[in-house]
Amino acid sequence: MTTSPFDRLKGTPSLISVRMNEEDILLPNSRKAAIGTENLNGCTAIVVFGNAIILSHISPSDPPRNDSRNHHVQALGKIDQLLDEHPGMFPPATTVWGIYGTIDGEAMEHVVAQVDLHFSRRGFGVAKDYYEVAEPTIRQTPAAGQLLVHVNTEGTRVYLENRRIVDKPHPRRAAQSSANTAGASSTGLSTQQIDTQRAVDTQRAQMINEAQNAQNAYQRLLNQGQSQQDAIEALTRSLMAVNPGMKYKDAQTGVYNRLQYRRQ
Repeated sequence: MTTSPFDRLKGTPSLISVRMNEEDILLPNSRKAAIGTENLNGCTAIVVFGNAIILSHISPSDPPRNDSRNHHVQALGKIDQLLDEHPGMFPPATTVWGIYGTIDGEAMEHVVAQVDLHFSRRGFGVAKDYYEVAEPTIRQTPAAGQLLVHVNTEGTRVYLENRRIVDKPHPRRAAQSSANTAGASSTGLSTQQIDTQRAVDTQRAQMINEAQNAQNAYQRLLNQGQSQQDAIEALTRSLMAVNPGMKYKDAQTGVYNRLQYRRQ
């Protein structure tokens, strides 16, 4: 039987294995080469790509202690703790992948929206992919319910089950390439002007990203049969959940601004 990428590293010293409702980080100076998880069957996996990699495996809920929303608030908060503990590892170019289970092609859209809003508030780009949920007794194919992030000298590859969903240059190579490009710049702008323009570009990109994530989440909720009012209410509550202390009116205004934003 053909083994999966995860199975080939399972049980070896090279792999950080993340269990359900846990999270871990793969640092660039680590002797580990990969971080992964298995038994995703309705669970959500979050992968944060910076100069280090965070992986979280989140169950749909945690009865009887927490409903789904509060359970995900706590799990996302633990990811925030890792981000705050390693701020130099996660620059503005950091991206996040949300991996969601689907049943008959439908995901838990309130979870998708919650994750989108949470990380867009940090200014991170958010991408997503899906796997099909099935009963354990019929999940006999290699790699069912597995996720693996593998780093080597060539770059970083992410395998969802047996599909490669990400293939990106090694962070150090990317940083070196960016430095070389910056050094070869012939714009004639001063360093201060370049830094100012980058700050403006970063802020604009953040605005665009937050707006796009909110608009996508809003449309998904409408597609699920929710009314416009209920969809806006759900997005408002999600925004308040990831921003403790935010007033309802401020959160609702933030949602409206994102939904009305149009890229110039």
